[in-house]
Amino acid sequence: MSRPVFSVSWILCVTLLGALGCSKNPPPPPPVPQAVIHQLQVNHHIAIPITEAEADQILGDGTNVIQTGNGPGDVPCQVELVRTGGIGTFPAPRFINSSADMDAAELLPGQVQVVDQINWCGGFSPNIIGCASVPGNSLVVVRFNHALEGILWLHEFGHNKGRNHRNDPNAVMAPSIAATRTHVNATECAAYEAP
Repeated sequence: MSRPVFSVSWILCVTLLGALGCSKNPPPPPPVPQAVIHQLQVNHHIAIPITEAEADQILGDGTNVIQTGNGPGDVPCQVELVRTGGIGTFPAPRFINSSADMDAAELLPGQVQVVDQINWCGGFSPNIIGCASVPGNSLVVVRFNHALEGILWLHEFGHNKGRNHRNDPNAVMAPSIAATRTHVNATECAAYEAP
């Protein structure tokens, strides 16, 4: 019959509990950092519908991408994107075809502006899916592939947070959007985590 083995230091710790300042219980784990919550107001052109549930899903998808480590070089960030208030509407601009159209969209209330078409973002280029100032307070997007809209909105919000495109085929901030473009580096993470 074997007898349990006790560590001498554990016995001394329990015996001299108050004197040594130790505890029978292990110390609690360090606190998990609180996520920085970015509340974004979403608006859409009256002809381009988006429901509150759809906007919440897109923002949730973006949050999932930024909070999850997706392989080497990807830094999980303590960031959450959430919608604030109801979905707003606007009558113009519906199409972004010029600097004046982009300026008008960026002056609308709220941060996310959903339009029908973007053909101008710093210059003319047809069928752009998103555009945002670097840094800025507003991003303009079109409805896109539902599975990729979270990455698109996160990408454009990254521009608002001061980040430019990065030539990495796995980066959220790559010049184009794809399902595999989910990585955020430490510098980008710090920008997203800034209030």
